[in-house]
Amino acid sequence: MLGRFLYYPGLTAEERKLINARPQEAFTVFNQKEKAESATVRVFGRDAQNDESDAFRHFVWAGLLAKELGPDLAKQFLDAHEGAGRSNDPNRAMDLANNRAGLLAAEKLRKEGNLTESRLEKEALESIKNRTLVVLEPRGGGNK
Repeated sequence: MLGRFLYYPGLTAEERKLINARPQEAFTVFNQKEKAESATVRVFGRDAQNDESDAFRHFVWAGLLAKELGPDLAKQFLDAHEGAGRSNDPNRAMDLANNRAGLLAAEKLRKEGNLTESRLEKEALESIKNRTLVVLEPRGGGNK
């Protein structure tokens, strides 16, 4: 099964290395990605690139990973996903910024004893509303 997972479309070289080193955690990463994508479609009716749904998905995925793996390992997987070869890419910068926001929100919610998927979604929507997440191509939506 792990061999099949390693060939999942779009994996970066960094992701493949991390999956090989941390296969059990890699399944957690995949499952949390699926949850974040499902929540994005439920909330926005789409799962697009560079818009609010993209910002939401990255925020929620980062928060879920922090909840399940801890912030340090979550950041390793998130950074590996973004790859190192696109350093001047605005899409990558957007994703990294929104990942960081999700990690910070998860830490805040953990300290409050309220780190749940539902709270992460609400925090993401508030951050979009307050324009604290990076959105390159605003399209609106996400009114839950």
